[in-house]
Amino acid sequence: MAFPQVAEVIATDEEGSPPAADIDIDLGSSIASGDLLLVGVCGGGTSSITYDAITGWTKIVDGSVFAAQRWAWFKRKADGTEGGSVNVSHNGSDAHLTGLFVRIAAASWYGDLSTGVQVGGTASSFNSSPNPGTTTPAWGSADTLWIAAMAADDDDGGLNSYPTSYDDNQTLAMNTLGGGSTQCRLAIATRELAIDSENPGAFGLPATEQWAAGVIAVRPAAAAASVAPQAHHYAMRRSA
Repeated sequence: MAFPQVAEVIATDEEGSPPAADIDIDLGSSIASGDLLLVGVCGGGTSSITYDAITGWTKIVDGSVFAAQRWAWFKRKADGTEGGSVNVSHNGSDAHLTGLFVRIAAASWYGDLSTGVQVGGTASSFNSSPNPGTTTPAWGSADTLWIAAMAADDDDGGLNSYPTSYDDNQTLAMNTLGGGSTQCRLAIATRELAIDSENPGAFGLPATEQWAAGVIAVRPAAAAASVAPQAHHYAMRRSA
């Protein structure tokens, strides 16, 4: 086996001035059929919001961050019809929104959305250390790609650090428009580790904030089946 490979990460920053009912999250221009697509969104407004379903996508995270702030993640197996962006809408009257897009190369992951992607370790609190909990994928020990993710109130802006050993694909999307509970930041970092259970360390915020965090585990592609050598039987014939 080999680890799932992140082919692309794109941040869509500061969407919604004035506050908007939706956001178009950039999907780039390199999606190939079979790729695993992950889209995250975070935002808040003057009233509580709920993210609407997206046709063809499955919501895998949906939780509160702070007051009227909420974050969500969606997954999809690409079929080539996605286009350059995906629209994420909500049922509130207004919100300042920000988003992230992660693309995993088709040949490198398991290929099945129900058994190849698992979310765990979701947590929330009020401090300066967003800390995802433990995630134990159903597939056991394998060459798993671990994606640590967090969302937090953004009135102080920025991010000081990512979880230890999560050195790859460190990406921050921020929305500093508006004020107070309407601002939100969204971040990820990844790690390749062959283990059956993982508990990332904490992200580091510049100040104490309300936050939410979690882990998205991506299963590697199945190993090619080995072909057993065929037994050959030889008959000996004697001539009279």
